[in-house]
Amino acid sequence: MDRQLVKAANSGNVYAMLAMGYIYHRGADGEFDAAKAIEWYKKSAAKGCARAKWELAKLYNEGTIVEPNSYMYIHWLTTAADSGIPEAMMALARCYYLGFLVPKDEYLFSVLLLKAADQNFVIANFYLWYFYSHGLFFEKDQELADEYKLKTVARSDADMLFDMGMTLEFGKDFIEPDTNEAIEWYSRAAEMGSDKALYCLGRIDSNRRSGRHETLEHRKARIARLSTTAESVERDRLLDEADVFLEEGEFDKAVECYKKSADLGNADAMYMLAFLYHEGEVVPHNGDLAMEYLQRSAVNGNTDSMMLIARIYEEGEIRPRDTDEAIRYYSMAAAAGNLIGYYELSRFMQHPEQFVRRTQTVVR
Repeated sequence: MDRQLVKAANSGNVYAMLAMGYIYHRGADGEFDAAKAIEWYKKSAAKGCARAKWELAKLYNEGTIVEPNSYMYIHWLTTAADSGIPEAMMALARCYYLGFLVPKDEYLFSVLLLKAADQNFVIANFYLWYFYSHGLFFEKDQELADEYKLKTVARSDADMLFDMGMTLEFGKDFIEPDTNEAIEWYSRAAEMGSDKALYCLGRIDSNRRSGRHETLEHRKARIARLSTTAESVERDRLLDEADVFLEEGEFDKAVECYKKSADLGNADAMYMLAFLYHEGEVVPHNGDLAMEYLQRSAVNGNTDSMMLIARIYEEGEIRPRDTDEAIRYYSMAAAAGNLIGYYELSRFMQHPEQFVRRTQTVVR
């Protein structure tokens, strides 16, 4: 584990503590330890880190590394919402709408929804578009509904737009099924390259012509059998095979499998190729090729690649030193869920959480 990170955490840096919790939580570099993850998250939360409070809420709800605990979930969820985490606001709002673990309260539901939307949280904007356009919870106002729709589309990626289409086609909670509205959101997702959205548009057309009704479960099963899903299975198989070849010292076969997996879009395979070309032990060192694979991997969502690119720009290795680019990639990694990115940003600024929310379109 990075000595500077450990030193910063022990010295009281809240984002270093957050990073320590993340490392033990995710098992980065073989460091998985559930008890230490909870301990460091709580230390960070006690120092005021809003993201640490949200991580604790999720852990006590999911029960993945700690026993599920409804009391602790609501405690940390409320604390995270009060600290400004819009995801927590939305989760707590849903609890108030359903009367789940808290008394049912539609007023608090609407207040939390508006607070989350004030931070440009995509799902909150999506719900407010729906509510104002249908006159639910709020008085019908099409002009305001259109404003929230524009905000939703501006800050959504293809996967989010696809999920919204599914919600509108099949309904969820307070949203009634509406195929026509679903088509609009699927179309936006398809324009951004979503094969799943394109498939759903085809299914809607086919169902309309045949008069059939399709359930959500049936649709999900069909999507799981798409060729893109088969490609995903194959690229993961190739990655596993490459890892085995690498361990066994069959380097040529390993590189071949990594390349095939990368060509099918596997971001982890791209990262491994970047690492190998950067290290220059298994294959000849090639900095430009390493950077190319890193950037491809980062575009495909690999946060390790984002972090490594940031360090390359910060240290001036392979590429000229560029602090702005380093900060940009650390921010991308943090937004994509790598909490170490917040610690790295804390070395450049006082409020990395606010910076990430302000500069990144989608924060996960």
